[in-house]
Amino acid sequence: MMFVKFNIPLNPRHLLYGFDLKLTSHEALHGCEKEISISSWETCDECHGSGRDNRDDMCIVCVGEGRNQVVKKLKVVIPANVASGDILKIAGAGDAGGQGGDTGDLYIHLLS
Repeated sequence: MMFVKFNIPLNPRHLLYGFDLKLTSHEALHGCEKEISISSWETCDECHGSGRDNRDDMCIVCVGEGRNQVVKKLKVVIPANVASGDILKIAGAGDAGGQGGDTGDLYIHLLS
């Protein structure tokens, strides 16, 4: 599996995340479920995305960014009859925006 990360800011508070996913011809024809691991940004649990602690100082966990990099696992359902080059969008599964920004979308570029 080859991962290609791209961040295309629609605005500074909403980021996209995507990568390539190789499928066999059988998986592309009949559909399948895949578990994937991705490295992405999630909202900081300590400051809840604000980048500040309760004393209004910079959050020491995320260093004021409002988010932390994590590895997460997702189950992705690939529908039947997909073609190489098709792109699946999973809304809200991309990177968290900085300082409380919206979570972006995950785009999976299918290759067979």
